[in-house]
Amino acid sequence: MQLKKRGGALAALALAFASLPSHAQLLVSNQPGVYGQLGFGRAHLSVDCSGQAACGSSGVSARLGAGLRVGGGWAIEFGRQGLGNFDYKRRADDSHRDIEVEAWQVGVAQHIEMTPQWLLVPRLGLGRISSQTDAGYWPSSHSERRREWRPYGGMSLVWRMNRVLSLQLQADYQRVPLRHDNGSSEDAGAASLALGLGFNY
Repeated sequence: MQLKKRGGALAALALAFASLPSHAQLLVSNQPGVYGQLGFGRAHLSVDCSGQAACGSSGVSARLGAGLRVGGGWAIEFGRQGLGNFDYKRRADDSHRDIEVEAWQVGVAQHIEMTPQWLLVPRLGLGRISSQTDAGYWPSSHSERRREWRPYGGMSLVWRMNRVLSLQLQADYQRVPLRHDNGSSEDAGAASLALGLGFNY
């Protein structure tokens, strides 16, 4: 009889520990610590494609980042984001432009608990934008690289699979400095949507 009681107590204790992670996950984003992010998706550059013979304003995006949780759901984030390669060809004179955009980013994020498994994470910061433009007329061409600071913002929907691993849907928007053939400059918008993984430590 005593053996059965002890067995029942151990089974109840094991069940309690098995259910503990789902409740303990509430504490993850509120405690100091570090985490990592990795995501891949699509990016779109808001360039004017009117009058172009060909215009590729969408590309592959990639994000690699890390964060430092400082408590209260707040975190400091930094990382690198590739915003894709874009190309377009002008119909009038057969000129072409290829644009490659990437950014080093630093900012803050707020981890908002909606349920023990679901979080909403808005972020805001500055990105050191590097835009490489190759342009010209065949067979001659020229290349130009610009590096400037621009603000960025984003939002992630996070689903925790366990205390360590999470699945994330990441949406980001970054301003990108561009220079036209006539010497004028403009800030284009680069929007990206990516699916990625998060790692808590």
